[in-house]
Amino acid sequence: MKKQILLLFLLLSVLFGNTQPGQLTLKLERIDPITSKPQFVTEQVAGNKTAIIVMDMWDKHWCKSWTARDIAMIPQINRVLAEARRRGVQVIFSPSVVADFYKDYPQRKAVTNLPEYREFIYPSVEELQDLEDKRQLDTKKYTRKYFAGTIYEARDFPGATYKGYPPFPPFAKTGGCECAERDCKEATVWTRQNKDVLIEAGDLITEGNNRSELVRICKARGFTHLLYMGGAGNMCLTVSRENSTMNMMNRGLKCVYLEDLMISISGRGFNPDTKMNDPGFTPEKGDSLVLVHLKKYVAPAAKTYEVFPDAQDEVMRYVPKGPADCFRQICFDINEKEVYPDSILNTFFSAQDPVAYAAFCKKINLDAALLLAVPQAGYATYRKTIVNTPYPGMKGDFFGETLQELHKLGISGFGYIGIGWIMKYAKEHPEYAEHTEGDKAHPLICLNSPYRERVMEASREILKNYPIDGLRYDILDQPSSCRCDGCKNLYREMFHEAMPAEWLDWQHREKFRIESIRQIVKDLYAVCKSIKPTVPVWQNWFSGQDAADISDANFVDMSYIEFADPFRELLLNGVFQKRGIITGRVIENQKMAWECLALGGRCYSYFASVGKTGLPDSDTSFDRIVPVDWFEKELAPFYAQVKMVEPYLANTSPVTNISILYSESTRYHYDQYNRDDYMNILRGITEPILQSGNPVRFISNVNFSSTSLDGFKAIIIPESSGFSEDQLAIIKGYVQKGGQILVTGDALCYTADGHRLPDFALQDLMGVSLKPAPELIKQAGIIPVDTLIQATALEVIRNGRLPAKLYTSDRPFTAVTIKKGQTISFITNPAGEQQPLVQVNKIGKGAVYYLASSNMPELTAAVLNHAGVTSPVKNNNGTGFAILTRKNDAPEWILHLVSKGQYSLVINKKFCPATKISATYPADLKNIDVQYGKDSIRINVSTGNTYSTIVLR
Repeated sequence: MKKQILLLFLLLSVLFGNTQPGQLTLKLERIDPITSKPQFVTEQVAGNKTAIIVMDMWDKHWCKSWTARDIAMIPQINRVLAEARRRGVQVIFSPSVVADFYKDYPQRKAVTNLPEYREFIYPSVEELQDLEDKRQLDTKKYTRKYFAGTIYEARDFPGATYKGYPPFPPFAKTGGCECAERDCKEATVWTRQNKDVLIEAGDLITEGNNRSELVRICKARGFTHLLYMGGAGNMCLTVSRENSTMNMMNRGLKCVYLEDLMISISGRGFNPDTKMNDPGFTPEKGDSLVLVHLKKYVAPAAKTYEVFPDAQDEVMRYVPKGPADCFRQICFDINEKEVYPDSILNTFFSAQDPVAYAAFCKKINLDAALLLAVPQAGYATYRKTIVNTPYPGMKGDFFGETLQELHKLGISGFGYIGIGWIMKYAKEHPEYAEHTEGDKAHPLICLNSPYRERVMEASREILKNYPIDGLRYDILDQPSSCRCDGCKNLYREMFHEAMPAEWLDWQHREKFRIESIRQIVKDLYAVCKSIKPTVPVWQNWFSGQDAADISDANFVDMSYIEFADPFRELLLNGVFQKRGIITGRVIENQKMAWECLALGGRCYSYFASVGKTGLPDSDTSFDRIVPVDWFEKELAPFYAQVKMVEPYLANTSPVTNISILYSESTRYHYDQYNRDDYMNILRGITEPILQSGNPVRFISNVNFSSTSLDGFKAIIIPESSGFSEDQLAIIKGYVQKGGQILVTGDALCYTADGHRLPDFALQDLMGVSLKPAPELIKQAGIIPVDTLIQATALEVIRNGRLPAKLYTSDRPFTAVTIKKGQTISFITNPAGEQQPLVQVNKIGKGAVYYLASSNMPELTAAVLNHAGVTSPVKNNNGTGFAILTRKNDAPEWILHLVSKGQYSLVINKKFCPATKISATYPADLKNIDVQYGKDSIRINVSTGNTYSTIVLR
């Protein structure tokens, strides 16, 4: 009797639904099959109109590795299903082939006892898609080809062979064993669904190969949406089961992949589709390729943590406080300066005390600590790892326990993974490592070797198991000597030929180096975001000083410079467009620290620590030794001061009316693709403008099209090249509307890959044209003396000096001929001939200035004066240095006085229409004389502090 009552209850559940329906928000992603660009749409659907299909979560698979990956999903699957049930979503298990195991379960009987439903007879997906076999179809036996409104609509049978369906997913016919040895034998080994997948009352169990069961359920309950999880994405979920997405879409149902709880089947160290060995190929890479295909050709995907946010475990529920919100960071660095013997390594973290560690961080006023999860020794400081080996003598789980204690005290904890200089792996796999002569402590490891997957897996382990607030990678470079299979595959992909034993030339070497770095940066970012998108990710050696191409700035969440530098901070803030920048080694130079903080910096430095505790003490052996009491006597008071002024630093932007266009492509016409000359030009122009009170805004060609140019009175293009036609059109439009462009030297003279153009890319706007053989003429333009340029660029700006009519200089210039416009200045060449140095051409409401030299920053300053471009803040006294920033979310402006001295400031009210002072730092800042005029605000103040602020509203 009890069984009959339970069965009746389940039948009623099928017909009338589960309890308390809720609303689901589906953030769906498709990929345009033509442009390959992602497309996003948000859809609201009632929980009681939705079912989750759990596909083929068998007890075992014939591949041991695939079975392990399948099992790893189960805890999160159970959490998601529990939340789905609470939201009124129907849970339907679809264990193909083994449904008979559950024949006596009420959840199975509730399905088999459903009333019959007249199902249309369709061709199966495999029948229609099997283009390789050119299968002939007898269309007369089918009562319907497709359901109106599906992806199949408006496609037809050409003859008897159908060719309109999307192609099979990757590895759908070739995927096999995912073990490195590829020695698992294919067989039917599954007997039931994995017993750890929890089946609850009210759930349903279908046979995945039954043509009508799932359709009958959907018709009885009025389901409109099916959410799919389980495996395999490229087989059972999509094509090879009657319950698959494509078959259900053919019946008019909307199907969605829950992408973070599904896996596909492919290979490891071997690409099944190409049948080529590839050490960098992993099951996770296969999953990614399949998912892209499915989003393009089959159905949209969503993430479970967005659909069911309450289903996440503690780690996934944790909301990180990333580096953009932390102004007082530090790292107690245990990276080794030398190769230590085992006797020393075995003591590392043997006396670690997480409570003491966190208390010390609190004592010195930190709000964030960088914890080295995989330091240069190559051992791990965390225990929950399969891919790494914890330090042999480590007590407990240093990383996890310390992170927990930091969070208790309100301190963020960032993870760190070394990429290069990992000594343990280099010693175990010398074939992938390259040492600088005589340097055993800093081996570069090939980014295309199997080591690549180790870094990926370490990232997954940390993100899945620890509630970190951010993740940083270190030492980003590719050795030149490696010829592993991964290198050979990438080389062939890039150059369409076999990789030679020796480099053909430096161009091939450097292009390969840059591409190797680019791929691991992108793939690491994708891996991290697939696990927990809210955790910020950033890279060291990714600041325009090293080999990495920083046009890949969209594949990090934060910019970082290891050595404090206001110019480079402005550059990276503009190129990366992130919320601030981590500014390294700034603590030791507090004058520079305040300047960097005002420009958007976040204080960071790293100091030696001893291996036993992870904290600094008198036994520390490192290249940056400071007394132990320095942290409490020097750092703690400084960080206490930073904490007090954080409200004036957070969520602000520097005020400027000048932009500099930066293009990473410019490097590709320099020898060895070295940016040093380009950077020196940018620095020479930027620093005096900044010192005059105008913190220029850099805009990268990567983000140029999406960046508003409103508010900039002038845009400088110094040597920068490689802009697209669309970007050049934006520049033209800016000038037509009244903007002013300053083009200097060889700017706009090269393509994105470094080839010389016959003339300027904006030749129709410019009043000059390149002379023949420009490089030779440019070299011939060197004069032994500098006769007319006597003032520095800063003096030129402050004194409002205009360009002279004639210059002679020992600095190089580009030879041009006059086409139209006005010549403002000439330069005398070695033959005594006058060449145009500054030419202006009026276009629409604006003007294009051409400066023949990029190496004369005082000339750039004089031309800005000629164009009427003045600083938002001018200090008539000339001894102090002030920066004006504005709050992004309030009508408030912050005047940062970043040095001691007397200030006599004039603020242009176009940039700061304030009417009162609302606060100061220090609060008792005295003797402030303020006069509010029609066009300006005049402030006279004297301060003996290294940093003061005046807040205007």
